[in-house]
Amino acid sequence: MGLSATFEQPSEWSITGGTGDLAMARGVVKVKFHEVVKDGDTWELSFHGFCNMQSLPTLTKAGPWGGHGGSGTDSEQPWRIESMTIVHEGTIAKFSCTYVDLSGKRRTTGSWGGGNGIPTKVQLGPREILKAVSGTHISLNSGQTVIESLKFVTNEGMYGPFGRTTGTPFNAHVPEDQSIAGFFGRADDTQLIAFGIYMV
Repeated sequence: MGLSATFEQPSEWSITGGTGDLAMARGVVKVKFHEVVKDGDTWELSFHGFCNMQSLPTLTKAGPWGGHGGSGTDSEQPWRIESMTIVHEGTIAKFSCTYVDLSGKRRTTGSWGGGNGIPTKVQLGPREILKAVSGTHISLNSGQTVIESLKFVTNEGMYGPFGRTTGTPFNAHVPEDQSIAGFFGRADDTQLIAFGIYMV
């Protein structure tokens, strides 16, 4: 480490913040002469710092609504939803979403379901947050209960409903000071079977 400043010895320098995760760092650096070497002087630096790291927010779940077949689907540590793609033809054949996780990384869930239908992509704005989800689920002739329709409400507008709305209604109740951060549920290779939300 090269030191070009002039200072008294011993001396102290203050730590008044950094970047990224260390933006709130505070502390002191103590500088003391150590020894003379061939190419110059050697100095001893002692760092004494404190950084109040923010804890990750707690995610809470609501649901899922719908049936019990298929396989479980999930979002890993979601923080904010960026977009959703819904494929529907009477019922919800396929669902996927892109979101930012708690570490700031952009993720995509992949397709939950796999049937054919009308694809609709919902792209949320940079300041748009999801505040409510509702829909219907219905029992098919096979006895399987699936998600029939979905509707999304944000702080800026409403999207849907997607699919028919003849089945049993459900509504995800989100507290006023929270928003919907991600989704989970169940699906098979042809349709979305159950749907739930993460709140933050």
